Amino acid sequence: MIANLISMLGGDGAAFNPLGNYRTALFAIAFVEIWKGFGTTMIIYLAGLQTVDESLLEAASIDGCTEWQKIRFVKLPLISATITINVILSVIAGLKAFDYSFIMTNGGPGKSTKTLMFQVYETAFTDQKMGRASAFSVLAFAFIIIVTVLMLIYMNKKEVEL
Repeated sequence: MIANLISMLGGDGAAFNPLGNYRTALFAIAFVEIWKGFGTTMIIYLAGLQTVDESLLEAASIDGCTEWQKIRFVKLPLISATITINVILSVIAGLKAFDYSFIMTNGGPGKSTKTLMFQVYETAFTDQKMGRASAFSVLAFAFIIIVTVLMLIYMNKKEVEL
């Protein structure tokens, strides 16, 4: 679709192939992954914003805060738990990404879009090494747990309690 739009605008639409270039393929897949999770992430942020007490925003207005200052000094600290949840869920989703890499490029061009879970899949079902794939899965699980715990420790320091 983007290639057609470039052609309609007079450009060389046939040259636009982000999945065929090893430098841009991973970014194209990452864009699709981000787009997939965007709705869920926004719903979580909206739920977090609804928990912000209006009296705090009104008090900030009376104190002379601009809209930017209300966002920076009132809303963001109050939804820091929501930000923590969204960041952790997004990192976990990124670490377990497999489907779009498999569907869109099958790990190519070259090996530029092979993810951790793609490697587990390939080891198990292409190479028929189930034991090694199981070990990769356990290591991936442990890695995801360690990253999650470290992020929780770091981000809990940033949270504000009322």
